[in-house]
Amino acid sequence: MMTKIKNITYKVFFFERVKKKIRFLDSETYPLQIRLSTGGRTIYLKSYFFKILSEEQYKAELDENDKKLLLDYIISAEKRLMDFLLSIDNIAHSPELVRQRYAVLCRDTLYELDRLFKVFLIDFFTSSKLPAYALFIENNKRNFTSEFILKTLEKSLHPGIYGQLKESAAKHAPPYIPLIQFFRNSVDSPLPLLPLYTWQQEDISRSFEQFVKTNYPAYNNPSAYIDRLLRIQ
Repeated sequence: MMTKIKNITYKVFFFERVKKKIRFLDSETYPLQIRLSTGGRTIYLKSYFFKILSEEQYKAELDENDKKLLLDYIISAEKRLMDFLLSIDNIAHSPELVRQRYAVLCRDTLYELDRLFKVFLIDFFTSSKLPAYALFIENNKRNFTSEFILKTLEKSLHPGIYGQLKESAAKHAPPYIPLIQFFRNSVDSPLPLLPLYTWQQEDISRSFEQFVKTNYPAYNNPSAYIDRLLRIQ
């Protein structure tokens, strides 16, 4: 079904014109796209949420879910973002401007910090003269999220080393640990996504700052780090 807001019509749909389906976790489906139309102009966007959640690192978390329900969640997430974009008066008349803002506001804060946190983990274990752990993360960084890796490390590392890791993370790592914990505790989402447009909402950012003060006081202004990383003006 097409959804029309102001003078732009959009549809989130599976692009069935491709010759073959693509891999999505342990199944196959057509790629998810977004069509934006106004007057005689139509443009297509590839679904960012579908793209990142198709990656192998999410399989351990999402593979137990019903695939149709999971895809429905992704479609709903894309629709919420499109509705948000088309509520912005100075871009809602132009599919091209919507596409440009989509490319910025769809970016997932958890995904961005996850990549950087794995770099920190490799550096930490290399400098701690634990090369086997550094090699394990290097070899598996595309297969598991940092959250999954941290849970594994908590079980396998000596408590003293794990404590040193967390202390070092508060000083030198991107604030992935407080952000993923805040997400699990405070964000009602069936998908491991915290896109930029959600992060920018005042109640989310304010709640995160209070959460960090209460639970992770060793972290110095992690909100500012995330804003700089994603170039929030």
